[in-house]
Amino acid sequence: MAYPDIIDIDKIVSYARSDINRAISGWLRGQPHEEVALMNRITERLARRGQGCDVGVERPVAMESKVYPLHRRGSQGRDQYGSDLAITISVPELDWIKTALFQMKRSNNSSVVVEKHQIHEASRDNRILERAFVIAVDEQRRGQIRIESASKIWDIFKSLPTERRTRTINCSPWDDLVYWLRKWLRCNVGTESKPDDPKGVEFLLQSFISEPTLLQLSGVIQDDLGLIQSEQIENYLPARSWMQFVWGPIR
Repeated sequence: MAYPDIIDIDKIVSYARSDINRAISGWLRGQPHEEVALMNRITERLARRGQGCDVGVERPVAMESKVYPLHRRGSQGRDQYGSDLAITISVPELDWIKTALFQMKRSNNSSVVVEKHQIHEASRDNRILERAFVIAVDEQRRGQIRIESASKIWDIFKSLPTERRTRTINCSPWDDLVYWLRKWLRCNVGTESKPDDPKGVEFLLQSFISEPTLLQLSGVIQDDLGLIQSEQIENYLPARSWMQFVWGPIR
């Protein structure tokens, strides 16, 4: 299904750019500049958008948000992460849903060091890889943001000798935040999901939380989560945290 035209892209882009820029400014003022701290700043800012935030075109549409930490179930051990942050947007009345998963990276004057094992974790599950992106936030260029698909970066590593564990990449040609977000919302990048697919990435993410989600998916039955549980990779999490945005009529 195409992008839901009841949602105003300009409003979404404006809100996202403002909130993320504020989050990055706070991150840059503090220490240390770690990726997990950046993720926490971003989720904290985005989570402030809730009831009363109208993103509709012809009629008011509310945007509700919720953040869930994900927990591996099973034996104890060191977790491996496919991404840092998963973000899902859904419009239940139109059965439209889409998810992106991000690895947070610091860059320095448009130069970012990418570790092979991090991209490899995203490649272990195609549901993640086809929706995974690396987002680089520049410490010297005052919060310059660049985004690239993890699959393209993984292709770079596959072409290198196997012993190469890191790669320094010039991220200046990557998409800026506004350009990427418009492409992603219009489904020009990233794979769209099917809300009734019990083996979809959203159901995979849902299987790693311990409470009911705000996410409204058609065709959800409790037994579906058991199918996903049996497919989980040992000591593996698709993301550290999952942020959901649900859009619907303002009541």
